[in-house]
Amino acid sequence: MVELLKTSSTTCVMFCKHDLPCLPEHLHYEMYRTQTQKDKKERDPSHIWMNLVVIDCVPLLFYLQYLVYMHDRHSARKLTAMFDLMDLLDQRLEQWLRKHAVGHVETALHALAHCWELENRPDVAWHLYQQSINLFPTNNIAWVHLIRLFQKIFLRFER
Repeated sequence: MVELLKTSSTTCVMFCKHDLPCLPEHLHYEMYRTQTQKDKKERDPSHIWMNLVVIDCVPLLFYLQYLVYMHDRHSARKLTAMFDLMDLLDQRLEQWLRKHAVGHVETALHALAHCWELENRPDVAWHLYQQSINLFPTNNIAWVHLIRLFQKIFLRFER
């Protein structure tokens, strides 16, 4: 039974605006998924979580591990956490594509993309944000991340 729970269930973690000081800044963006009128029209009013930061607990754990190990200069542990997040996302994306309900894949993709940004690999981050948009074209903060990343790359070449 425990193994079934480990492999077949997940619990998402929700953060409201009052919780933002407890979150990595990159996740703050998730509260602002709705960017356009088209987004607003396609938004399901019953999805109250859309005004929250919501991410499954396991991807959040790997993302936080990556950030902690990055700041503590534990490069092997940092990369292990990032690759664990990648492996988990591969499984989740496969489930999602087979139409099995898995939650908040886009937020986990954004967390992984941020890891790649911090690894100074904007090309990989760009690809992950685009993958997120391909899966969820509306109500997806990945559009803002792409613009932000483009500006960051452009400013680097402009200097």
